[in-house]
Amino acid sequence: MANLSNFTPELSDLINYHINRQLLDLNVCMPAKIVKYNRSTQYADVQPQLYQKFADGSLVAFPVIPSVPVKHPRANDGNAFIHMPLVPGDDVTLIMSQRSLDNWKTQGGMSDPNDTRKHHITDAYALIGGSAIPDAFAPQTSNGLEIVNGATSLILLPDGTVKIANAANELISLLDQWITQDQSLAQTLSTDTVNTIFGATKLNAFLTYTQIANQLSAIKTKLETFLAS
Repeated sequence: MANLSNFTPELSDLINYHINRQLLDLNVCMPAKIVKYNRSTQYADVQPQLYQKFADGSLVAFPVIPSVPVKHPRANDGNAFIHMPLVPGDDVTLIMSQRSLDNWKTQGGMSDPNDTRKHHITDAYALIGGSAIPDAFAPQTSNGLEIVNGATSLILLPDGTVKIANAANELISLLDQWITQDQSLAQTLSTDTVNTIFGATKLNAFLTYTQIANQLSAIKTKLETFLAS
C-alpha cells in the first residue's frame, strides 16, 4: 500500500474530491418497485432498488418514498389516457426533480418550488417499467406492437394484420352460439307450413336464416385468423 503520510494534494485533487463528494449526494435516476398504489390519484409509495454504499463498505437501503406521482401516457387535457393496473412489486424508474415538487403536487401548473433542496430523493416521479433481466416479460412477436393484460392480448403487425386473443375466446364462442341458434331456427322453419287459400304452403323464411348462418360462419372464419398463435 502506498505511503500517503507525505502526500501533498494538488489543487486539482481537492477540486476533484469535492466534486465527487457532491456527486455522491446527487440523486438523478434509479430503479424502484411499487409498494402501494392509489389508482384514484395515480400516486404511489415506492422502494428504491439500489443501496446506499458507504466508505466502510456497509450497505443501507433507502427508505420507502411516499406519494410519488406515476407517469401514465396522457393527452387531450386528461381525456385520453392509458392506465396501467400497477400492483406491489411492479417496476418503475425514478426521476428526481431538480427542485422541490411539494407545491406542484398539490397545486399543479406553474409552481414556486419554495425550497432550496435540489435533486432530493423525495422529489421523485415514477416512469412505469425499467426491469432487471430476471424480471423481463416475454413478447409474442419480434416485430409487432403488443398490448397484453394477463391472458388477453392485442397485437398489431406491420403488414396490417391484427391478432386478438384471450383465454376464453368469448367472441368466437358467442358467434358459435348465434350460428347454432340460427341454423336451428332455419331447420324448424324449413319443415313448417302455413295454411293459405291454396292449401298448406312451406315457409320461405328459412332460406333467409340459412343465408345469415352462412354469412356468420364466414365472419367467424375471418375472426379466427385474428387469434394470436
